[in-house]
Amino acid sequence: VLWNADYQSDSLYALVLEDGETTTRGDEHTLDLLLTYEFRNYGPGEVPELDVYIAVPGDLPNQTLLSPVRFTPEPLEILHDRWRQPVAHFHFENPPLAERLQIRMETTAELSTARRLIYPHEVGTLDDIPADVRKTYLVDEDKYRIHDPLIEKAAKEAVGEETNPYWMMRNIHKYIRERLHYELAGGWNVAPRVLARGSGSCSEYTFLFISLCRAAGIPARYVGAVVVRGDEASTDQYFHRWSQVYLPGYGWVNVDPQGGDKEKPADVAASIGTVSNRVLITTQGGGASEYLKWGYNYEQTWTAKGPVKIHAEALGEWSPAKVTEAVSDAP
Repeated sequence: VLWNADYQSDSLYALVLEDGETTTRGDEHTLDLLLTYEFRNYGPGEVPELDVYIAVPGDLPNQTLLSPVRFTPEPLEILHDRWRQPVAHFHFENPPLAERLQIRMETTAELSTARRLIYPHEVGTLDDIPADVRKTYLVDEDKYRIHDPLIEKAAKEAVGEETNPYWMMRNIHKYIRERLHYELAGGWNVAPRVLARGSGSCSEYTFLFISLCRAAGIPARYVGAVVVRGDEASTDQYFHRWSQVYLPGYGWVNVDPQGGDKEKPADVAASIGTVSNRVLITTQGGGASEYLKWGYNYEQTWTAKGPVKIHAEALGEWSPAKVTEAVSDAP
């Protein structure tokens, strides 16, 4: 218990530091999301087959879906990849040359700011991490290259003699923040190249953070989201990806290494354990997916007959949720 004296009211308060709650939520707002995927072949060749995969969001501590996820047109099937991520699969044959092909995903969600309350002394040891988590989220993947000499050296430098997984993670977060600067270049290079270059996109920050965590023995994965940019009525064409680490005793905890690239200590602190009410998470993964590959939100594959010029993109459009007013039967 922490005692607080209020000299203005001559009152004494007892503040409870640990009340058993590990997550707080607040700043809720309800929004409609329309995610539009668009594909167009400018030719001159043909596209005999096109497969599109769109990640299907669900309920999480920071988000509650208030309506079913709706697709137009209807997907061929709902698949689950190796990370158990649900994916809507669409298949098209010979889309007309230069004609715009669109897929729409719509839902209404209540978004909140979710904060994890982590007490470092209550975090378990690396040995306390479940075997299935270690088996799945400590292995190497192409973007991570955890056995690269540069990554192994950096992980040792970052962690030092620390053995508490929470402080190990914090040390890695600080190490990256001191050596990288954000660059919106759309790149998805491998972790050793990102570290050597000293700059990266949100995805590259994430790949490097996951690489160093796994090299240090901390399970890590990523999430991807559509972001509310500016006002509630806004669009997002860039999206955002960040990391999650597994802390024994707490489970998966959000950590945004690129979000930690801030000047104010409060902003840096908010990048650990907090998810803003300005994101809807669509994707959770530990590495390459059979369907989304290294992407998130969406991905596509196609076959070509002759030379083709392809335009493919997705755009998230936010708007305040439509309010349905109750109609009274009273005269």
